[in-house]
Amino acid sequence: AKKMIQCNHDLEESTKLRKVSYEQAHQLRIVAKGIRVAITSIAADATKKVQSTCAIITEEIIIRFRKEVQLRVDEAKSKFAHQMQHEISTLTKTHDTEKQLLEKKI
Repeated sequence: AKKMIQCNHDLEESTKLRKVSYEQAHQLRIVAKGIRVAITSIAADATKKVQSTCAIITEEIIIRFRKEVQLRVDEAKSKFAHQMQHEISTLTKTHDTEKQLLEKKI
């Protein structure tokens, strides 16, 4: 009878332990799910921040590139205008000289 009572007691303890283990496992699954949700949310936020930062950097690069291109275009225009003024001046002088020579001949 003592062994029977001890076996019954051991069986009850074993059942209680299984029940506790099952509940702990269930709680761990809930915690794990929460962690997965949090990680997914953090990753999504980080992705948005990286995309936003990349967009800002890209826009800044484009602005700087446009400024640099405009600066070089302006420099080229200035050089071209100066060169054209020089050419016109040279042609005008040549024309004036030829005109004076023709007037002297006449």
